[in-house]
Amino acid sequence: MDTLNSSNWTSDSVSLNDSAQNTTDWGMQYNTITLVLGVIGLPGNLFVIAVYIGNMTTSTKVYMFALAMADTMVCLCAIILMNAVTIAYWTLNVALFSADLAILFSLYLLAFVSIERLVAIYWPHKFNMSAVRAKTALCVIAVATFVCGVAFAVARLRRYEVISEILALLVIGICVITMTVCYAAIAVKLLTNARVARQKVGVIVWTLSTTDNSPAVLNSVVHKAETKQAKAFKGVLLVFIITVVFIASWLPHWMADIGVSVSITLKRIFMLNSVLNPFIYSVASAMFRDDVRQFCSRILSRLTACYR
Repeated sequence: MDTLNSSNWTSDSVSLNDSAQNTTDWGMQYNTITLVLGVIGLPGNLFVIAVYIGNMTTSTKVYMFALAMADTMVCLCAIILMNAVTIAYWTLNVALFSADLAILFSLYLLAFVSIERLVAIYWPHKFNMSAVRAKTALCVIAVATFVCGVAFAVARLRRYEVISEILALLVIGICVITMTVCYAAIAVKLLTNARVARQKVGVIVWTLSTTDNSPAVLNSVVHKAETKQAKAFKGVLLVFIITVVFIASWLPHWMADIGVSVSITLKRIFMLNSVLNPFIYSVASAMFRDDVRQFCSRILSRLTACYR
């Protein structure tokens, strides 16, 4: 898919049908920073995969595992493309196609998660995205990603680059608009719920205070209300941050595709998305930190048992 990361991985005028000389020039022009970011991001994403590969018990864990898989593929492809001058041309094409699929999958997944979070916030009692449903959704997204990726690749190979680019930009635009609208609606709903909750708590506290209830009872009511609101907010915050980083990392690349003048360095900051995601999980998700502690504890106990 041209607009995601085929020609713009390393050069502004390379296609899958270019000559071997163009491929050599492509590899020589590639920015070393991309390789460094790929090497840095690879261990972090592999660690996320290791934590959740046998522990996908909630939809959020399923999404984090899927994003880590996609980010791992992007990092691997970046390392392969950095060494394009020393690899076979078909390997280069496979790396490009794999990177396209990984990024397209991430885009579709983040758009789907924004819709899922919106439905969960507005209709919490009627909708529950279990781990099984999340895995089923991932399978559907993976199939859609592959079909679209093949369609874009065929269009590019048949020299329909303009059509391929227009369709790719259309897909990106639809997904970005969907995410923006969903998170705006979620923000409105959360603010409304918080205001209503404060009013209800105020009424309850006033009622309890007039009936000579102990301060412990009043504090318990307030604590339960605050915990409920914080839980709803945290359920959206992690995915929202990941989405913002994804869009911000890829925005210069997309702007260049529609004719906006963007420097080569800015066009390559898309790699930051794959590098930063594991750190975002660590900072913004208490669930991930707990899972990491449990994972490390299991590994440590197994190592200890081996040396006894």
